[in-house]
Order: sequence, then structure tokens, then C-alpha cells
Amino acid sequence: MRLAASVAAFLLLSVPLSVRFSEPWSVLRPSVDVVALVGLAAAAKLLAARGRLLVMHVLGAALMSAVVYRFACEVFPRFFGRPLRVKHDLWLLPNLYDLLFDSLDAWRAGAALVAIVALLALGSWLSVRLLSLASRPLAGWRCSIAFVLVAVSAAVVFDGARESQLLGMSSGLAEAYSFYNNRGTIDDELERARSKALGYPTDLAKLKGADVYVFFLESYGRTLWRNLDYRKRFEPFLKQYDERLRDAGIHVASHFVTSPVKGGGSWLAHATFQSGVDCDNPICYERLLDSNLVPLTAYFRRRGYHTVSVMPAVDIDPRDWPAGEFFQFEEKFWQDAIGYQGPRFDWSPVPDQYTIHAFRVLRLDDAHAAPPVFAEFSLTTSHPPFRRVPPYFEGPPLLDKMLAFYAKTPWLRFDNNYDGFHEAAEGYTSAIRYSLRSVLDFVIAAERPALFIVLGDHQPIYTVQGPGGRQVPIHVMSRDRSLLEGFLEWGFRPGLMVRGGSRLQMSGLLEVILSACSLEGGPR
Repeated sequence: MRLAASVAAFLLLSVPLSVRFSEPWSVLRPSVDVVALVGLAAAAKLLAARGRLLVMHVLGAALMSAVVYRFACEVFPRFFGRPLRVKHDLWLLPNLYDLLFDSLDAWRAGAALVAIVALLALGSWLSVRLLSLASRPLAGWRCSIAFVLVAVSAAVVFDGARESQLLGMSSGLAEAYSFYNNRGTIDDELERARSKALGYPTDLAKLKGADVYVFFLESYGRTLWRNLDYRKRFEPFLKQYDERLRDAGIHVASHFVTSPVKGGGSWLAHATFQSGVDCDNPICYERLLDSNLVPLTAYFRRRGYHTVSVMPAVDIDPRDWPAGEFFQFEEKFWQDAIGYQGPRFDWSPVPDQYTIHAFRVLRLDDAHAAPPVFAEFSLTTSHPPFRRVPPYFEGPPLLDKMLAFYAKTPWLRFDNNYDGFHEAAEGYTSAIRYSLRSVLDFVIAAERPALFIVLGDHQPIYTVQGPGGRQVPIHVMSRDRSLLEGFLEWGFRPGLMVRGGSRLQMSGLLEVILSACSLEGGPR
């Protein structure tokens, strides 16, 4: 009976380290990590009571760490379409924490955090109990060593031993430590980008003082063209607005561009766009902020533009923004300045249409907006989980009426649990249509001469995107056709419907925009 209980404990310990979502039968495979930990637990019985207890708790914590690492290795490809990269992804943990508290009410987020900590503590305690039970038949160090050798050999012969999660995690952490403390390669890349930018044209004379608006649409990716289920929902919308823009006298050119990230990491895409550096990890971002590169914003500021950052998801004091000194925005039109007091739509704290209307009403008509404006919008309504989309307000941009409208008008709701592309299709495409419509209606209504640049930050999460690359659409628009000529020279094509392939990188947009807007510009 005791032997059966020990075998059962061993199998229970092995399950979370052996199972794969795509291979349910993999639970039958033994785990090398569990074999080693059970052997060490048996050897720990030779120690005094206090030492034995300490070792058992260390082994329990090690086992839970391996389980968490194994879970991350399985989940990461499902959501991001790539394996876990500890040296890059470890630094995303603070952002996941922020995402949790931004996506839920404070009490629910707090409850979720407490539940996670409690679950880890319970798991560690249970691991200690199961390790003790599984090692019970082993008596003495000779038996423990023999057990480890025989079990590991059997696991290898059985071809069921998974690669060690503990070794994989330790190797990843060591690589992350080395990567963090040896950043010379990143600094060299930043210096090359700085030197290259010295040759870019920067007179911006083609603009003739026209405003410039950059709109980042969350999760706006090429999958909308490649996935037929998405395309049939999205293409009619593009054709409708192609016609509306044409009737309004607005010229459009579009292209695809490769983002440095996919499935998440919007701020890395924004930094890449601004700096001309392929910033695909948080360490590069940190080094970028400490560098002497000149961001896109600064070039416009030098030419007399009033530069504005519009980020409705940010609710901190602008003085506390660590990246502010690098990006050089004169004004931060963020959540407090927008002043939205209506319902929250999943992760997005402010509907995109309200953000754009608030900027138009509160800033464009303001006295300090008399100089030309360079504004970068980081819109959020099309952020996952694509379950609730705001209703679209059809009237004039009266903010009080919009708030009343949101309070009494039903939201669009979608049952999207990321279980398949077909399930996500309507929620995802509805969110993108809403965000893009908000931007395009602003483009049509704009009275001042302007150049509009609309692009995605990255492809959506893998369960929505499916197999595919990192390309996102980019559109440039203006009533002045001459402002688009420079972009056409870089391979952009007329219309909202993007066609053909592209080798253009998001890090190359700094050169594209500066040269397209300058008299001496053009592809080199």
C-alpha cells in the first residue's frame, strides 16, 4: 500500500512537468526533474530534522519553479507564436503585472494577485508533501543514488524524459543575466543607427507647415488580409472608406511594414518607429532611452512643431514618465487630460473615438495649437481580449453628449475565449473596424492641412493571428497629393487595400518619413 502511494505521488509530481497541450498522452512520460528531486528528498532524510525541513522546502520551491517555467514554455507559443525567450521575456513581468491591474477592477486584480501567490504557496507545500511521500520507499544514500541512476536510465530508454525544466530555466536565467550585464552589442547597434541618421534629410520643407498625425492601432496586423475569415469581414469596410476618402478629396497610399514584435510589446514598436532601431526587447528599450539618438519627434520639434503624445491608457503624472526625456514630447495628452468619465471597455480605459474627439475639441481649437502640430496617438480599443467594443457615436464631437451616449447605449459583446480563429473573427474585426473608423472620420473632418500616418503596432496574439509573420499595414493620407509622392517612391501603393509583399522594416520608417517630407529626400 505504501509503495502504491509513493508511485502515485511520483506520477502526480511528473504530470505538470511532462504534459503537453497537443499531446495528452505525454502525462505518462517520466520527468527527469522529478526523479532527481525525489532522490534528493530521500537523501535529505539522512539530515537532522531542521536541515531536512529546509532542504525539503527548497526542493518544493524548485519543483514549483519548474512547473511555472514549463507552463510558460507551453503557453507562450500559443499566445505569441514563438518559444519563450527568458533573456528577453523575463523583463516583461512588470508589464504583465500592469496589464492585470489595468484590465480588471482594483479589487478583482488584487484578488487575482492574492490567488496567484496563494496557489504558488499551496503548490510548494503540496510539492513538499508529495516529494516526501514519493521518496518514502528509499532508505539511505546508496538506495537514493541507485534509484536516480536506474530511473534516469529507464526514462531515457523509454524515450519519455522531457528535457530538464530546471536545467532549461537555470540556463535561461544565466543567459538573461549575461545578456543584461553585457550590452555592448546593443550599444553598437544604437551607435550605428545614430551615425546612419546623420545622413537623413531633415528640412521637412515639403510639408509646408502641415500638421502631422501618427495613429498606432493596437493589434492591427496583416492577418486581416491573410485570414479569409477576417478578410471577408474587413475588406468591404476598406472599400467603403476608400470611396469616402476619395469623395472627400483625400489621397491615400498604403504598404506593409515589419514590426519588431508580435502579439504584444506595443511600446517596443513605438520606440522602433521613433528611433530607427529594431527595438525588440526591453533591454534594448532601456539602452535606447539612455542613448543620444534623435527621435522622430525631435526633428519636428526643431522645425517649430508643437509635439503631443496622446496615450489614453496612461494615467501617471507626465513628470514620472521615464521615457519622456528621450522622446521629447512637449505635451502629454493622457488619461487625465482627456477627462473621460464613462464606462471602461475591457482593457481599454477610453474609447478611441472619444480620445480623438477630445483631442480635437480640447487641443486643436486651443491657442497653443496655432503652430503646426505633430501628434502621436497610441489607441487602445482594439487591444485584446476583443470581447466588448464601444458603440459608435454618429453626432458632432460634443463630449458631454458622447458620455451620455456611452452610458445608455448597449456595447457590442463577443464570446471570445481564444479557442479558435473563427470564434475571434467577429470580435477582432469589429474592434479594428471601430478604431480605424474613428481615425478615418477624423481624417475626413480635418480642416487644417495635414499628413496622416496610420499603422498597426504588431500582429494580434497568436490565437487570433494564427501562423504568420510580423507585418502590419501602414497608410498615409493627405488632401495634398504632393505629400504622398515621397512615400510612393518607397513602394507605397494607392488606396487603403494593401497589396503585395514588403521588405520595409518599422525601424526604416524614420528615414522614410523624414525623406518623404523633405525636399532633398527619396530612397537611397
